[in-house]
Order: sequence, then C-alpha cells, then structure tokens
Amino acid sequence: MADDQQPIYTTTGVSTREPSSVQVDDRNDLSFAVSSPEQSPEDGQATPEQLYAAALASCLHQAVVLEATEADVDTAGSQVMVEVTLTHAGQERFGLTARASIDLPGVDEQTRARVTERAVQLCPMAGVIELTLS
Repeated sequence: MADDQQPIYTTTGVSTREPSSVQVDDRNDLSFAVSSPEQSPEDGQATPEQLYAAALASCLHQAVVLEATEADVDTAGSQVMVEVTLTHAGQERFGLTARASIDLPGVDEQTRARVTERAVQLCPMAGVIELTLS
C-alpha cells in the first residue's frame, strides 16, 4: 500500500477443503458452499467464478450509483450484469475474462457513457473488463 493510501475497509475470506466452502469475516451467516465448475454445482453451492461475477457486479453497480448521483442522474431501474468466463489453455493453465453490461434506463447516450466510464475507474475490482452500454 502506498504511503498516501488510507485503508477504508478490510475483509477476509477463508476457503476450506472439508467441507468445501468459503467463509467471509468469520461469520457463519456469510458462508458459501463451493464447488469447481466441472463438478456441476449442487443447490446452494457456487463456483469461485460465480462469486467473482456477483462481487464484480455489486462493486460496479455501487460505483455507477455513486457517479450517477454526483452527476444528478436518476438510477431508478439501473442494472449491472457481469458475465465471467473461465477458459482452459492447456495443462494447469486457466484464464478468466469478465464482461459487464450496464443499463441506465432513460439516460442519454453521452451521459451514460460518461457515468459508466467513470464508474469503471472507481470500482477497484473492475480491472480489465469488456463493457457494454444499454
């Protein structure tokens, strides 16, 4: 962390093998049963990629709402959808891509582009995503 950066929030996630789960901040109410993609997740289970898609969608949507509010843009009906794709590139080589679609109904194209561009910059999880405006 750079000297000029002040921590805002810290959280932890702990993944265990038996049972296969991930727990957030040592809270029993924030524990998720997990499986790998090739195991076809059962009811109540999620894959790490699904959890990442949900986290990225939430982070990006919060950034959209923050930026839209500052620009006096109504976010009623807004939605962020994130699609995460896990790829296989050979023995023990995997890749991950994320595509985001941001919907701001009733907002003109120029304003929507400005708000979403800034939101992607604000969301620390956004990194490199492919963005679709709708």
